[in-house]
Amino acid sequence: MSFALILLLGLIRLGTSAEEQNTLYFRISEEQPSRSHVGDVLQAAKLADQYSPDVLPRLRFRFRGPDPLFEITETTGEIRTRRVIDREQIADCMYSASCVINQEVMITPYAYFKIIPIQIQIDDINDHAPEFPQPRITLDISESVSRNTTFSIPNAEDPDSGVYGVSRYELITPTDMFGIRVTALPDGSKDLSIIVLKQLDRERENFYSVEIRATDGAKPPKSGTLTVDISVVDFNDNNPVFDKELYEAQIYENLEINTPVVQVHAKDKDEGINGMIVYAFEAHTQANFGSFFGLHNGSGLIYVKGNIDYETHKSFHLTVVAHDLGQNSLPDYAKVNIDIMDLNDNAPEISVNTFTESRYARVPENVAPGHTVAYVGVSDPDSGRGGNVTCVIDNNNFRIQLRLNSGTTGYEIVSAREFDREDEEDYLVVIRCQDHGSPPQTSSVRISIRVTDVNDNAPYFRPNSTLFAVSVNENNNIGDTIIKMNTTDRDVMQNSAIRYYLKPLGDTPENAVAIDLITGVVTAKIEFDFETRKFYQYTVIAGDQGEPARSATTTLDLNIVDQNDGFPHFLKTSYSFSVLENQVANTDVGTITAVDSDSPPFDEIIYSLQSMGDSYKFYIDPDSGLITTSTILDREESAIYHLVAIASNKGSARVKTTVNVTVYVRDENDNPPVMIFPNESNNTIQVPTTMSVGHYVIQIEAADPDDRINGELSFAISSGNEDGIFGIDPETGAISAARAIKKRHLAKQILILKVTDHGEPERRTFARLTLVFNQSVPLSGAAAGALLGQDTLVILIVAAIGGCVFIVTVIALAICCVRRSRRDKNKKEHVYNCRAEEAKKALSSPDSRGSSTSDGFPESDRSVDTCIGGKTKDKAKKEVTFSVDMDDGWPLNSDKAVIEVSDFD
Repeated sequence: MSFALILLLGLIRLGTSAEEQNTLYFRISEEQPSRSHVGDVLQAAKLADQYSPDVLPRLRFRFRGPDPLFEITETTGEIRTRRVIDREQIADCMYSASCVINQEVMITPYAYFKIIPIQIQIDDINDHAPEFPQPRITLDISESVSRNTTFSIPNAEDPDSGVYGVSRYELITPTDMFGIRVTALPDGSKDLSIIVLKQLDRERENFYSVEIRATDGAKPPKSGTLTVDISVVDFNDNNPVFDKELYEAQIYENLEINTPVVQVHAKDKDEGINGMIVYAFEAHTQANFGSFFGLHNGSGLIYVKGNIDYETHKSFHLTVVAHDLGQNSLPDYAKVNIDIMDLNDNAPEISVNTFTESRYARVPENVAPGHTVAYVGVSDPDSGRGGNVTCVIDNNNFRIQLRLNSGTTGYEIVSAREFDREDEEDYLVVIRCQDHGSPPQTSSVRISIRVTDVNDNAPYFRPNSTLFAVSVNENNNIGDTIIKMNTTDRDVMQNSAIRYYLKPLGDTPENAVAIDLITGVVTAKIEFDFETRKFYQYTVIAGDQGEPARSATTTLDLNIVDQNDGFPHFLKTSYSFSVLENQVANTDVGTITAVDSDSPPFDEIIYSLQSMGDSYKFYIDPDSGLITTSTILDREESAIYHLVAIASNKGSARVKTTVNVTVYVRDENDNPPVMIFPNESNNTIQVPTTMSVGHYVIQIEAADPDDRINGELSFAISSGNEDGIFGIDPETGAISAARAIKKRHLAKQILILKVTDHGEPERRTFARLTLVFNQSVPLSGAAAGALLGQDTLVILIVAAIGGCVFIVTVIALAICCVRRSRRDKNKKEHVYNCRAEEAKKALSSPDSRGSSTSDGFPESDRSVDTCIGGKTKDKAKKEVTFSVDMDDGWPLNSDKAVIEVSDFD
C-alpha cells in the first residue's frame, strides 16, 4: 500500500515536470582528442528560458551515474570527452551500425532539480583497413568440381561500420580459371567464396595462386589482401547437408559451463572418409562468440563455454559449418539462434548523488524538514519483477521519497526534522533496496550525512566576563604583550573564525594599544607613563566571519602601575629665607617644598641638608621640609649662609633632587655705637681763642657694627655746651664754632658727646671731650692742638714748629680717611673692623676718661690689623691725635705741648 502511494506521488511529480523528459541529442566522431567538446546542456535544454539570469550561475550539472567516456563541467553544463574514444572498443557498438551512449544529467540545487536524459551518438571514422584472418591460405579443390562451384574462404574483417566496413572484394590476379563470389548471410554478414570458372584438370595444372583484395567504402578507400594457394586434387562429389537451415534454442542465463544447448546435424552420402562430417563455427561466429559457446566437431553439439548474462546478451546468432573429410569437400552452413532467458541474478544497483564533492551529504542546521539531502538512483538489469525495486531507510531523522525521471527509478533523501549541529554533527543513514524477483535480491548503501553549520552562535569571551581589568607597569617596552583575549564560538569554519577589534572609550587614545586581528593578543604601541595617564579603557569586539556575522563585546580596563621613575621636583628653583640674629636654637627659618608625580609610596619626600661648611647650624625636618636653626646666629659673625637641600623619595631605588637655599641673617640692634674719638685715653683738644663762627674744631669718630639703620649714627652734644659756643653736625659728627668766644669762656670746657644709632630700640654711647682754649694756637692748627703728656711736650713743640706744614697735611689726610671709612662701612658686609676693635681697647683701659652706656663693646682679642675672614685692609691709614697732658701743674696757656703721632694700620 505504501509503495503504491509513493509510486503514485512520483508519477504525479513526473507529470508536473514534463520538460524533464525531453531527451537531448549530441554527436561526436570517434578518435577525437580527450576533453573534446560534445555539447552544452545549458544551451541545448534552453535553461536560460526557464530560469532567471541570477539563478543560472547557481545551477550545478552532474551525470547521474559514472561515465568512463564523458565528463560534464559542473558549473556550465558543457560535456567533454574524458579520453580518446575508439568506437570499435565499445562493447555495445562493436560491429553495430550505430553507436549511441545513453546518460542522464542531474541539475541541482534541489530548488531547481531536474534530470535530463541525453543520447550521445559516436560516429564511426575510417580508422581501420579490412584485414583477413590470415594473409595466405591453402585451398584443395577436386578436379571433378563443375564450373561455378564455390569454395568458402575467410572473410576480411573491418571493425569500422557502415561504408567504412568491408564494401567489396576483387580478384586482382589475372586468371580465367577462378573468380570470387560474395554471398549475404541471414545474420547480415557476408560469405566470401572462390568460384571455379572452368573445368579443372589436375594433370594439366595442379596449383594456382590468386590474390584477393578487400576494400572498404571510404574515399579514399582502405584495403587488405589475401593470397589463396589452390591445389587441384581428386574430386569428392558429395557435400554435407544440414538437416535444417535454422536451429533455435532458449536457455537461462548463468548456466554452468559445458551445459548442452543445441545439437546440429548434417548428412553426407559419401562413404568412408568422404562421408565423415566435421562441424565448426564459421570464422566470424568463432571470433565473436567462441568465448560463450563451444562446438563438438564430431557430434555437432553446441554447449555453454563461458558466462551467459542476459543483461549483456539477450540472444546469440551463430553460423555452423559442416564439411566432410574427403578431398574437395564443399561445406554446408546452418544458422543457430539462441535466446537467453532472464534470471533474477542481479541485486539492485544503487548510486548516490550527495550534491557535494566530498563523501558527505549535507543538510544545513535549522533548516525546515523536507530539505533534500541526497538523490539515490536505483536500477536492476533484471527484467520483469526482478527489475522492480523498493528502497527503505533506517534512520528516523530522514525520509526517503520515490521520484521517477525519464522512466528511471530514483529516491530523494529528505530531512525529517530540524537539526542543531552543535548537538550532533554527523549521521549515518543506511539505504536498503530489494527487488521483487524470486528469490529477491537486496543491496544496501551507507550515506554519511553531515549537518552544515549555520552562524547561529555568537562568540563569547572566556572567562565569560563583561570586564577584563589588567595592570600594566609603566615604562614598558613597545610591543609587550598585555593580555590575550580568548573567545569561543560553538560554530565551525568561517562561522567560528574570530576577528578582534579595539574601540577606545571616553578620552582614551586610540593608538596606545593594538590587538592582533587573528590571535586576539593585545600589545602596547606606546610606552606608558603613569604620571601622564593612569587609566585606559577599550571595548573589545570579537566578530565571526559568518553570514550574517555575529559578535561579542567586552570592556578592557588597563590600569597603569606606577614605577619609581619620577624625580622629586622643588616648587622653586631656589629658596631664600631670612632669620633674625640672636634667636634661640630651633627658630623657624622657612619651609622648602618638593613634589613627586609618582603615586604612593613613591611620592613621599624625605628632606635633608647636604653636609658642607656651616650647614650644621641648621636642621631640616625630613618630613615637612621646615628649616630651623641649630644654634644662635650672629649676623656680625656671618650675614649669609648658603645651604644645599636634598629631596629624595622612598622608593626602593631612591632618586633625589637638590636645590640651593640662601639664609640671610637679619640684623638685630645688639651693639651700641663705639666712640673712637674722643675716647678715654684721648679726649682733650686745644682750640684757638681767635676762631670765628663756623670754624671747624674737631671731627667726632664713632662706629657701630650693626647693619643698616642699626648701624647708622647720629651725633649730638648732650651737655657742657650751655653757652652754645659749639655746634655739631648730627650726621658727620663734625664740631665747629657756633658763637664767638668771649673772655668769660677762656677756660677749658668739657662737652658730653652722645652718639645714637637708629635701631629699635636705639642704643647710644656717651663720651667726654675736653676743649682747652689757647691763645697761642694758630687757627690753622687749632684742630691739632690736642694736649700731650708733659715729659714730651718740649720735643713735640720743637717738632711742631719744625714740621708745622707737614702736620697740617697729615691731619687733613686723616680727616678724609675717617670720613671715607664711615661711608664705606654701610656699603659692605658688616664685620668687626680694626678701628672698632681699637676703640674697644681704648675704652676698656684703666685710664679711660670717656663714658659709655651699659651696652659697651664686648671685650675682643682681635688685633687692630685683623679684618673680616682674616683679610688685612687694602691700605694703611695715618691718624694723628693731639692731646695735652693735663697734669695739675700745667697751666692752660702753657707753652708746653706734647704731640703724639700714632700710626694706625
